[in-house]
Amino acid sequence: MQYTDVAKQVGLKELGNSRGVALVDFDNRGVLDLAVSHQFAPLSLYRNTLREEDKLAGRVHHWIGLALHGDGMRINREAVGTQVILSYEKDGKTVRQMREVQIANGFSAQGDRRLLFGLGDYAGPVRVEVHWYGAETVIYDHLELEQYHWIVYPPSQQKPGGK
Repeated sequence: MQYTDVAKQVGLKELGNSRGVALVDFDNRGVLDLAVSHQFAPLSLYRNTLREEDKLAGRVHHWIGLALHGDGMRINREAVGTQVILSYEKDGKTVRQMREVQIANGFSAQGDRRLLFGLGDYAGPVRVEVHWYGAETVIYDHLELEQYHWIVYPPSQQKPGGK
């Protein structure tokens, strides 16, 4: 396996003693931005400009995000260990993605715990299976794209619209 250093091409030009790296969607646009902490310098924030560049080029990338929360009794409040499987049909094939809520997900930093699914040019309906860690699976078929949804356990405590 061979790696190519592309730091300069993506805007990472600063040299120094960095400590933590976290991926976070700071402005809820469906793209992950970057936060880097340093030992002897202030925090560096890098805004992902992919959406703007793609829009100018006529490309569209759809997405959906989920923020999961347990009841604190049967499911821990952070929903750690809960797995989500997103699926949809495209060109006669089933496309599936899986994400799991994790307690630690960055290098010496904590990134966004929300689950983000990129859909590329697909803009149709998606099926979201939430496999709550330690409880039943709940399926959602009518979640809107291009936004984050607030999903709580138990489902009866769901906020209106699931957001």
